[in-house]
Amino acid sequence: MKKIITILAVAAVSASTAFAQGYFNGNTIGGGVNVKIFETDGTTPLSGSSYDAQYYIGAVGSTANQLVPVGNVVNFSTGGGAGYILPGNIQTSFAVGANVALQLRAWRASDGNNWATASTTPFAHAQMGNVFEVDGLQSSTGLPPTVAGLQTFNLAVVPGPEPATVALGLMGAGALFIRRRKA
Repeated sequence: MKKIITILAVAAVSASTAFAQGYFNGNTIGGGVNVKIFETDGTTPLSGSSYDAQYYIGAVGSTANQLVPVGNVVNFSTGGGAGYILPGNIQTSFAVGANVALQLRAWRASDGNNWATASTTPFAHAQMGNVFEVDGLQSSTGLPPTVAGLQTFNLAVVPGPEPATVALGLMGAGALFIRRRKA
C-alpha cells in the first residue's frame, strides 16, 4: 500500500511540474533591461495612467497578428521612471521551460481601454513593439527570464479615414440635406 501511495505521489508531482505555467519578468528596466517607450515626438517618455501597455504572447515564430494578450494592462511609471513599465512576473499558459514569442503594445489610455480599441481609433496614439523571443519560462519560484529582446519604440498616430471617404460622406450628407429642403 505504501508503495502505491509513493508512486501516486511521485506521479502527481511529475504531472504538476510538466503542466506548470511558466513566468517571465515583464519589467522594462532592471535585470539587464533598459527599454523606454516614448510619445510620438520620440522624446517624451510615456508617464502614469495616461498611457497603457500590455504584453502579447505566442509560440516561437509567431507573427504579431498571431499573438494573444497575456497579463494585465498596466500603466507607465512616473517621475524618473517615466517611459518604463514594472508589471513584475507575468504568468503565461505556456509550460515551464518553454520558449515563447513576446511583443509589448502601448497606447494612450484616452484612446481606448485595450489595444484592439486604441489601435483602430482614428488619430489615436498607439504602437506595437518588436516581436522577440524569450527562452526558458520559469516557475513562480524560479528566476523568470527578462524581456531583454525588447527594443525601444515611439507611439504613432493611427491614420484617420481617407480624405476621399470623408469627401464622399460629406457629399452624401449634402445631397440628403438638399433633397430634404426640396420636399
